[in-house]
Amino acid sequence: MIEHKINRDRNITIIFIRTLIDQERLNESIIQPVKNCSEEMIHTCLSSARAEAVTRLDEAQKLLMLGHVLLHDAMGNWWAVPLENPLGRNIEQSESETILYGPKDSFTEQIDQNITL
Repeated sequence: MIEHKINRDRNITIIFIRTLIDQERLNESIIQPVKNCSEEMIHTCLSSARAEAVTRLDEAQKLLMLGHVLLHDAMGNWWAVPLENPLGRNIEQSESETILYGPKDSFTEQIDQNITL
């Protein structure tokens, strides 16, 4: 979670799961435009990102787990911006070990992806 002060009386909160999003795109699509934003409605400053309004908590939770970034502006509005991280290779079943109980997914070379699993 990141809280950013736009001016003396306006803050914006950015909520995301670090291992599920592309952090480079977060910086260039959300953080930099928000720093330079003078608009009242913060989603109008996100020209390179598709922001959609979020009105329900269950919808926000689902979008967060799918790799979206949630924005809460000073007006009390919630916005979701898709920034899912493309995976290096697909998650596959383990072929070298027999699994009796539990998930059948195997780890990959990317630590962030493994943490997400």
